[in-house]
Amino acid sequence: MRPKIGFVLGIEAAGLRSERAAAIEATGCDSLWAGGHVVSREPASEVVTSVTWLASVTERVRVGSAVLVLPLYSPVVVAKQFAELDRVTGGRITLGIGSGSDPDEIAACGGSSAGRAARVDESIEIIRALWRGEKVTRAGAAWTLADTTIAPLPAQPQGPPIIVAGRKPPAMRRAATLGDGWMPSMFSPSAYARSVATISEHAAGPLTGFEWMCLVYVRVDDEATAMARAVSTLTDEMSLPRADAEALLSRTAAIGTPEQVAASLQRYVDAGVNHLVLRCCADDDFEEQISRVMTDVAPHLSATRQP
Repeated sequence: MRPKIGFVLGIEAAGLRSERAAAIEATGCDSLWAGGHVVSREPASEVVTSVTWLASVTERVRVGSAVLVLPLYSPVVVAKQFAELDRVTGGRITLGIGSGSDPDEIAACGGSSAGRAARVDESIEIIRALWRGEKVTRAGAAWTLADTTIAPLPAQPQGPPIIVAGRKPPAMRRAATLGDGWMPSMFSPSAYARSVATISEHAAGPLTGFEWMCLVYVRVDDEATAMARAVSTLTDEMSLPRADAEALLSRTAAIGTPEQVAASLQRYVDAGVNHLVLRCCADDDFEEQISRVMTDVAPHLSATRQP
């Protein structure tokens, strides 16, 4: 059995036509994800808009945010939006959240970077309580609510899974204590294995049903072309110097021939990943890249942790 495989789309997510979405679903992938920002140096879609669009043009795959920067949003609004998305899709929604790294973006949305971690933890607690149908009353550090409730509730009992993104120990603690899964990005397989150990140590008990995800950049091509396309993607998205992009990709990406990509991804699976979330380094050929991954790479992957 192979691990689950999903793909995160960039700005192309908002506007994907139904026939193209159907072709992607037909490859047999398990999930589609959208990211985004409100304020950013490079063009970016807004994540809730993109997730809504993906949900509307797909029928089978799980659809999620990778990721929603939680300090930018009211947790009540997020709870309502994702409950409604889950309801109309019959329970296909996952909420991937992060704490954000750009203080200017957080400030522009009315938030503060001070106490950001506590604000994210409090927001998750509020979202979960609202999804359970509770009347929420609290005077927290970030939010004051009085008998607040939402209806209708999500299709999934207790609400959509909440997947925690991040790279540092506080995010790992959050995943272990408040999340249903873990999805770092730009992690090497060895770093991922260490994060599995850290999260397991923080967990109160067995992590039954926990989703061990990792967002990995991927390009299937001859080795030189694959590296060139991956570097171009990373320098555009992260404004990195070329040398830094190459060094980062050599540690954390799966690029090259189908055999090389399969070997790289298998190392993540062996480190504990049971759901690969892949960002294709592509522009107009991202659908072809998804097809190549599912046709030429996926059959060679073997799950070591039961998805």
